[in-house]
Amino acid sequence: MGVSNKWPGRTLRQMHSKLTIDDEHFETFLNYTIETFVELEVPEHLLEESRKIVDATRREICNKNRF
Repeated sequence: MGVSNKWPGRTLRQMHSKLTIDDEHFETFLNYTIETFVELEVPEHLLEESRKIVDATRREICNKNRF
């Protein structure tokens, strides 16, 4: 979303590893984020782009029952 992909800190997986986040939690977060953007009247094409960007992080963040 307009930021560099290079991050010198911990990865998303490392940062969320001690949390118990499953797909249901992630989906709730994603829906609240999009609902907020709608309330702020963010254009539809940016909503979809944002959804895709956030959803692309799902595997790195969801860790419940991860093997």
